[in-house]
Amino acid sequence: MNEVNDKILKSRPPEPDFVIAWRRPKKAPKCCHTCEHYGVDGLCTVHFQTPPVEFAATVDACPDWEVECPF
Repeated sequence: MNEVNDKILKSRPPEPDFVIAWRRPKKAPKCCHTCEHYGVDGLCTVHFQTPPVEFAATVDACPDWEVECPF
């Protein structure tokens, strides 16, 4: 089975750069807008406050940041 897969993979042309970039893991910037705790109403559910606009857009401003669930 491995020999068959190897032959198939070797027969494919190399992937273009845009496919390689698409396959790379993505890292979200650590700001309020990408945080699991930042509600749709703009309230932080950890600190129970609405962060100032400048703070919400600042990367690495909050030590309680957690990546938001994608669904």
